[in-house]
Amino acid sequence: MITRRGILLSSVGAAVAAGINLPKAAFAQDRAIAGIVFQQDQYMRTVLIGMKAAADASGVELLEANSDNKLEKETQLIDTYIARGVQAIALTPLSADGSIPAIQKAVDAGITVITFGTTVNSDLPKASITSSNIDLGNATGDAASAFLKTLAPDRKVKIATVAFKSLLPEQSDDRVNGFLDKVKDQVEVVAAQDAWLAEKAVAVASDILTANPDIELIYAANEGGTIGA
Repeated sequence: MITRRGILLSSVGAAVAAGINLPKAAFAQDRAIAGIVFQQDQYMRTVLIGMKAAADASGVELLEANSDNKLEKETQLIDTYIARGVQAIALTPLSADGSIPAIQKAVDAGITVITFGTTVNSDLPKASITSSNIDLGNATGDAASAFLKTLAPDRKVKIATVAFKSLLPEQSDDRVNGFLDKVKDQVEVVAAQDAWLAEKAVAVASDILTANPDIELIYAANEGGTIGA
């Protein structure tokens, strides 16, 4: 997983830097790009660090923003950066369909759009950089399977899953199913809940453990769920 994330960060940075080879926009004092993430977790902060390093190396100003998991805010941020006259926007779209109108406006304004982590059902982005969520789930499942062979070689272990389906259903399902595919013969899933932010996951994991005190393993599909659990 670390390797895949490292590749993703490097790819985003390189794509952002390469994506601004366009005429200078009217309102930009210099070459400028916008990096839009959707939440404040360690992974997203690391993505911004990678983008800033690539931008600095290319002599480009990076404008950082967070849509806070709100589609309307994502749209407002893109409108702001269109008015600012940036040459490129790199973002993790919140909706495969709902994010398209704002991206269309940016492309129509001559701005290069690059998506990372998630993408949209359109060929509007000049590049889309993602990792395989099934592979991420498989890798975690392989590690869990090895652990379970030591913990309980002769019985099934009761487990719970904490997903982020309400936020990004396809990504969440791919990770959870990828994990379960590797441990399905070793576990019994007795609880499956949704909580992608750490503070929410604390409460969800507490409720799971209260209702199922014999659970021995919790699989959380993202960073916030893992920290909370």
